[in-house]
Amino acid sequence: MTDISLITSLYRARQYLPRYVERASQASYELRSQGIELELLIVANDAEPQERVLLDAFAASEAGVQVLYVERETLYASWNRGIKAASGEVIGFWNADDARTSAGLVEGLRRLRGGCELVYFTFEIYQNGRKLRDFAPTPSEIEVHRRRMQAGPFFMFRRELYDRVGPFDERFRIIGDWEWCVRALAETEFCHSNVCAGQFFIHGGNLSNLGSTRDRVESNVVRLLTWRYDELVPVPPREMREVWSLWAVGHSLPELVAEKLWGEGAEAVWEKWQRDEPRLKRKAERQRLLRALPKWLIDRMGLRPILAKLGLVRARKPQ
Repeated sequence: MTDISLITSLYRARQYLPRYVERASQASYELRSQGIELELLIVANDAEPQERVLLDAFAASEAGVQVLYVERETLYASWNRGIKAASGEVIGFWNADDARTSAGLVEGLRRLRGGCELVYFTFEIYQNGRKLRDFAPTPSEIEVHRRRMQAGPFFMFRRELYDRVGPFDERFRIIGDWEWCVRALAETEFCHSNVCAGQFFIHGGNLSNLGSTRDRVESNVVRLLTWRYDELVPVPPREMREVWSLWAVGHSLPELVAEKLWGEGAEAVWEKWQRDEPRLKRKAERQRLLRALPKWLIDRMGLRPILAKLGLVRARKPQ
């Protein structure tokens, strides 16, 4: 059995492939030097001729690389397909436009062999070649994972957990990973690692993390499926109703909830939210910066060890 299997789903990703191949080859080399075998399952959706050339050359030159050519399907259909073909005891994903660290992969394997069933990590966020921030979620309660996607794009899990939770829901386009994690919470506890697992690059073509309308609609679907009606957010009523129709059979909604989402007055609520959103975003960003400033100053001036001994701040956790 392979140690780690990583699945990559591709669609019109030619511009990212050269760097992806370079990064994946380097990670594979670094893992092999530590006695760890990495398997890469690349699911290429409706691949262009140039993509096929690059992928076939990669598979021919690198052991453990398998390319599956398919007609276009959803991301989560490709993930399920890749997992079905994988031989690893540990599963994860590698988006072609992101970078993964071998240190994160080694840490994930160690934790998963040590008793964890799902591990999520700290990672870095970049935009336009500039580092925006670290996404460093602290070990959080189950309720935090149920409210939003905390596991990030680099989470890893044991194959046995996937077998118990079931496949990713292929009806989702964007947030099927969060929905799967919500289901997984009923099966296991999540383990967090401070080891940096990689870099997430925002470039305008990302499938997720952009706050798109579809993202918001699908997030509402997850809340509806888990009866978290008080957390529903304003979305275009027509699109909400159309998307929900994919799940409507076997999932009846309370009349008041349906009325709130697409009934009379729902359009006015959505229009008001669109008008207010820029102001609310600016306010939230100001609050985030104000919260971050004291922490930045403490670390910049090297005061954390002293203040931690006095019990005024938390000590920095070891990697």
